[in-house]
Amino acid sequence: MTILLTALVVWAVSGVVAAAILARHGHNFWFFAAMGLGFGPFVVLVWLEGARGQRSRSFVVRSSDATNEQGWIDVLVGLDGSANSVESVGQVLKTLRQAVRRIRLVSALDHEISNSPESFLTDDRRIDYLKAAAETLGVANAEIALISGQADKALLDHAEKNKFDLLVVAHRGHPVVSGIQGSTVARLARSAEIPVLIGPPA
Repeated sequence: MTILLTALVVWAVSGVVAAAILARHGHNFWFFAAMGLGFGPFVVLVWLEGARGQRSRSFVVRSSDATNEQGWIDVLVGLDGSANSVESVGQVLKTLRQAVRRIRLVSALDHEISNSPESFLTDDRRIDYLKAAAETLGVANAEIALISGQADKALLDHAEKNKFDLLVVAHRGHPVVSGIQGSTVARLARSAEIPVLIGPPA
């Protein structure tokens, strides 16, 4: 009985740990923690299957007609909600500064609550993060948008639909999640039909 009880506790704890890892990538911790109590570490596989079938959505929170008349590149910047992500893409933007005509910062919503574009407006925390990131990157008037879906697919769909010339993303990822799902950055590099610039590790 003791061995069985210990095994059940280890199983449940591993599921909660997996949920915590997913939460660091924009997912709802409590949703996956509840699933993890039953599915254990296999909750990551449940998430992966769901993410593959999720349709990409986007909502532009702030647009702008202001452009750099001397620039010639429209840039979409993908941020993951972390300070490291902002630092990483910042290194790329320093190099591109004079060439950028138009810039939009995007970040992914919590997948489990973003069932409709209308819900995007309720994610004040993510919107505030993007506004603060724009200030930090020296592009205070940058356009801002929220996306949902599998990160690489959602970014590419948004870039292509809105006719961006270049996609800039951070070099950052959790080794456990990347090992299971595959690196978002690697998938972007393989499948993108527009140029992708990857910032250095922060």
